[in-house]
Amino acid sequence: MMLLLVACGSSEPEVLEVTLAEASEKVTFASVESIGAHTFLATSVRTEERRGREVSRHEEVVEIRWEDWDNFSHRRTVDDRAAADIVVVDGVAWSRRLGGPWKQKRDAESSRIQLKTTWDSWEQTISAFGDLVVMTEGNIEPVEGRVARHFVISLSELPPAGDDATQPIALSGDLWVDEASAVRLTGKVEGSLGRDGYRRHTTLQIARTAIGMPQNITLPEPSEEDDLEELEQNSP
Repeated sequence: MMLLLVACGSSEPEVLEVTLAEASEKVTFASVESIGAHTFLATSVRTEERRGREVSRHEEVVEIRWEDWDNFSHRRTVDDRAAADIVVVDGVAWSRRLGGPWKQKRDAESSRIQLKTTWDSWEQTISAFGDLVVMTEGNIEPVEGRVARHFVISLSELPPAGDDATQPIALSGDLWVDEASAVRLTGKVEGSLGRDGYRRHTTLQIARTAIGMPQNITLPEPSEEDDLEELEQNSP
């Protein structure tokens, strides 16, 4: 499928013809906004091996519940421990780190900026494979009530190995892209990079669900730790 994009410059606008696969690689959160309220969940597992022995393993989960810029939540956990937690309700932002107490922020703008710059788990994973990523177009299939195009993810022919350079070894997966917005709706990809006896494996699964449905985002309930911190701050 081909899409028409208009590029504006100093002269007359130029109409550019791009594929849906190319458009999906240039999606910003503004495009994600266009599909409306939804929940986004990304789960990645990263392992490292040296000489065939696993030396590290980490699981990261990112969950975004989105209604608009005044109502959303953004949570990231690493190995079941909260690394970052943000809730914005009616333009009022609260955050906490590493499972600590919730704190109200001066304004919500920094939370919005954090979401805009960190939401794209797919790109963060796939970028390690650079120009070697191949997206083979498949059938049109419905996903969460939207028209989506299926793509098979693979790796092109590998370049010659460089000296002591970590390079792609394998990549495979499936991705479904919304035809109207080029937003990635759901998918799974597995890839490996390495050099000599070192290997780094990554598995990523993403899904956008509850599209168009209320997300019921509410302010966090204070815990005993929150109450204790507030008492200490207000003590003479």
